[in-house]
Amino acid sequence: MRKFLKVIALVFAILIAVSAIAAAALIFKLKLSISDIINGTEQDYVLRDIVYKTIDGRELKLDIYMPRKKIFTAAPAVFMFHGGSWDSGSKELDKDGEAGALLSLGVAVIGVEYRLTDNTTIFPAHIEDCADSIRFMDINAGEYGIDNKRFCVMGASAGGQLALLLALAGENYSAGGSLPIKCAVSLCGPTDFLNLQGYNEEERAEVDRLLLNLFGGSAGEKRELYAEASPINHVSPDACPIFLAHGTKDNIVPFLQAESFYEAAKKHKMNITYVPVQNADHKFRPVDGELDPPIEDVLKKLTVFLIRYLF
Repeated sequence: MRKFLKVIALVFAILIAVSAIAAAALIFKLKLSISDIINGTEQDYVLRDIVYKTIDGRELKLDIYMPRKKIFTAAPAVFMFHGGSWDSGSKELDKDGEAGALLSLGVAVIGVEYRLTDNTTIFPAHIEDCADSIRFMDINAGEYGIDNKRFCVMGASAGGQLALLLALAGENYSAGGSLPIKCAVSLCGPTDFLNLQGYNEEERAEVDRLLLNLFGGSAGEKRELYAEASPINHVSPDACPIFLAHGTKDNIVPFLQAESFYEAAKKHKMNITYVPVQNADHKFRPVDGELDPPIEDVLKKLTVFLIRYLF
């Protein structure tokens, strides 16, 4: 994923250079001047450990990675939800990797801490925390130089599931109702916990164990909860634009998860950009052949998506 995101800034620059007309239209739409882009203020800092929620005596925190070049008066923001099977991972981001390319576009990136699965924490605790982080930033955006009208949610693997569910049904987990999400990006995220086709017998046993812990019971015991957590059950023509990329040889989350979600999204006439990557594993590394499309082409599609729906 690091390589996947690291060259977004380069691709962005190429795309803008391709068409002066398109660039001019973009500048007009964003109410920017040429001097804003050329002379934007260089900056490189992180606002760390901002408490967005306290629950059961525990403070949950987020980090705001401010854009490297101040192009916008108030920066668009991408909420980055980490992977790790819902029981591991952290809010820490690599400014030279997964977050760096976005920062170079004038976007703020927000790393979010959320409760992880343990003996007392099960779904929907994870998604409730993520929703509350967005609500917190919506209310306090002005204090941090963030534009609360331009929020994108993004994640890989487990983080991709959280991003999709927030975009499709976030109001179900937010005490404040609907969330101001303009678009969502899921990279190799699970979409249907009740359809586990694509796993072999050994893999299925491990997935069953993971989901047993995540939901506090088996699919037979907690069927409604499994269904509620599955983004595929919330597809709607009213959903915000979604970017979905998945490797056809994903060894962690079967490619069928993306295929099924895409078919459901098309049926409901959703605005979805779908990029299946042939021969790619869970981290978009090549397996038994070259990636098709090449990673550079995938990045172009992602960049165009962000320009169109976030900016």
